[in-house]
Amino acid sequence: MIIMGLPNFACVLLPCSPCEGYNCMEFANCVDVSDDEDPRTECMCQLGRDMNEAGDECIIPPPSPTTDRPIPTLEPAMKTATTAVTRTASVILIVFVGITLFLFISLGIFDDGRVIQVRKKMHPRASHHKTHQ
Repeated sequence: MIIMGLPNFACVLLPCSPCEGYNCMEFANCVDVSDDEDPRTECMCQLGRDMNEAGDECIIPPPSPTTDRPIPTLEPAMKTATTAVTRTASVILIVFVGITLFLFISLGIFDDGRVIQVRKKMHPRASHHKTHQ
């Protein structure tokens, strides 16, 4: 470590890490495990990787074994109730959309003024005159 041009004896004044200048293998990070007597380092694998048996490489761990799970099914009574509620809700939504469209058409809400207003909102440039430069 060099601090402002001073050589390594600057570590006498400031605590220095033994990891400085120490290079670990790919996907590993140097960890200072020094005690009071000896400076020591260890390389710890990161990003979910594990150290191999030799301790010289970080490898991707093997996938964990999968457990057998039963296919989820509903009881017959619950399945009937769920199907009935789903179909009823779908029919209600379709009926309300149909009633709304019928009201719009029968009450004349889709008159010429409304169509022009919608067209202007959808195409703002169409409502303005073009100017020549």
